[in-house]
Order: sequence, then C-alpha cells, then structure tokens
Amino acid sequence: MRLLERMRKEWFMIGIVLAIAGAKLKPSVGVNGGPLKPEITVSYIAVATIFFNSGLSLKTEPTLRDARVEEGRMSQLSASLCRPATLST
Repeated sequence: MRLLERMRKEWFMIGIVLAIAGAKLKPSVGVNGGPLKPEITVSYIAVATIFFNSGLSLKTEPTLRDARVEEGRMSQLSASLCRPATLST
C-alpha cells in the first residue's frame, strides 16, 4: 500500500519519466508531420491550454471588480473620443 500512496503523490514525476522514456523509444511520434503534429499542438493547443489553466486559478472577485473599473474607464474614453466627433459636424 505504501508504493501506491507514493505513486499517487509523485504522479507528475512518474508521468514525466514515462513521457521521456516513450520519446526515447519512439522519437518518430513527435517529429514534424508525425502523428502528434507538434507544429499544431505545440503552437496552438499547448499555449491555449496553459492560458486556460492559469485563468482557472484566478480569483473571480478581484477580476470582476477590476473589470467594472475598466468598464468605467472605457466608457469615459469612448465618450470623450466620440463626443467631439459628433459635435463638430
């Protein structure tokens, strides 16, 4: 039972070791044009996943409060830019 507990605790490191071992045994899977299509997965999917995961860790209350402040600033900015254009004609 101790081994299973240790594996659950160290799941990330085990996954990294397995990924490296898999890449060493079968490198053709990760080359450009291979089945993983790294030119697409690394460029778009991995980056989007990283940003999505970091967005999930944000606290909602400060984010919403900051959005309300930015909304006020944006309405002031748009009013000050649009009003002179409409009054000058």
